[in-house]
Amino acid sequence: MSYEGIRQLLCKNGHEEEIDAYDSAPEYCRHCGASWVWENGVDQTNGSYDEETGVRIDGYVELEIDVPAVKKKCWWCRHERIVEPTRYRIPTDTGFRLDAKQETKQ
Repeated sequence: MSYEGIRQLLCKNGHEEEIDAYDSAPEYCRHCGASWVWENGVDQTNGSYDEETGVRIDGYVELEIDVPAVKKKCWWCRHERIVEPTRYRIPTDTGFRLDAKQETKQ
């Protein structure tokens, strides 16, 4: 029997990280250094959608945007890059609240 999936993580500031189910989570958020406060397991073993209905069956949580990403365009090449990542509302009705450490990475 096998298992395929990912883990959704949110830090206390609402930054998201998705990692493989078998990988260890980073100790702190790569965007701001804050601790993780929410986690959700997504089971993709038997696919993500019901083939007949198209309904999502893997447990993935569509997160609600709290603060959209801030993008900046290079004046020279016109390439757009993200300078502040999207921040999401931390769900209270699904996933798991984690007892996060109060400190952030220094």
